Amino acid sequence: MTVDLTTREVRAGGRSWAFDLDDFSRWRLLEGLDDIGLTLKQTDEIVAFEKRMAASQPWLQEARDSRAR
Repeated sequence: MTVDLTTREVRAGGRSWAFDLDDFSRWRLLEGLDDIGLTLKQTDEIVAFEKRMAASQPWLQEARDSRAR
């Protein structure tokens, strides 16, 4: 059995069946991306956001959990 994501077909025993798959899900499967992998593709943007937040709200960077020892 072959599942062809490019053509959106399943082939087996000389027969083939088309299947529906949205473009975003197809792209994720072709790229091998799960939710974490998809997030990691945004690493540069995440780092830039964290730097902006630290600069604009420095008091949040010093917050500590009072339960921590």
